[in-house]
Amino acid sequence: MRRTLLPIAAALALMTGLGSPAAAQNAEVDPQIFDKSIVERAAHSQGLEAANAQINVPDHPQKSLNTAAISADQGLMAVFAAEKPGGLDDRLTVSAEIRKHADAMLDAADAAERDVATLADRARDDSSMQSEAAQARVEAALTSYRESLAGEREISQHLTDIAARVEQPGEVDWEAIETQIAAIETLFQNRDALAQARKAASDRR
Repeated sequence: MRRTLLPIAAALALMTGLGSPAAAQNAEVDPQIFDKSIVERAAHSQGLEAANAQINVPDHPQKSLNTAAISADQGLMAVFAAEKPGGLDDRLTVSAEIRKHADAMLDAADAAERDVATLADRARDDSSMQSEAAQARVEAALTSYRESLAGEREISQHLTDIAARVEQPGEVDWEAIETQIAAIETLFQNRDALAQARKAASDRR
């Protein structure tokens, strides 16, 4: 995401009056930071949609994981839109939008879990995959997919927590939300590392 210009609390205090005035003191705000973040996530989603269109294997776990990642992007885009001036005029609507995408992530993660189980069954029934080396490759891939879907569920939980913070009465705790966005960014990095490792392993076969 690379959202490094300043903490959300400072931006919101300057632009909307929300958050701590002290946090905003002497801060320099790029008013386009939120739009840039939204554009970045939208482009990422488009790439994932294109990747899914190229997956021709039925019930492939990566397709479901990509679908979860698209929902994660949409959830974050809703968060970024809420950070813009006037973005919290209707907190309940904003919260519901974020939570909708968090729930969609869980549905996709559940689908990925089913896909992993199907893949494991196919590998057991495939006579060409019975060697010890082949079984080791399959198990490594299954483990990696399980780690990935666990990460998507964790991202979903962060988005759900953000939705709850947005809708609760009183001043929005933007510093806490910023911390959760940073945690999501770390999970994104882990997601990419797992996917790259799977691709590298596949390319070596």
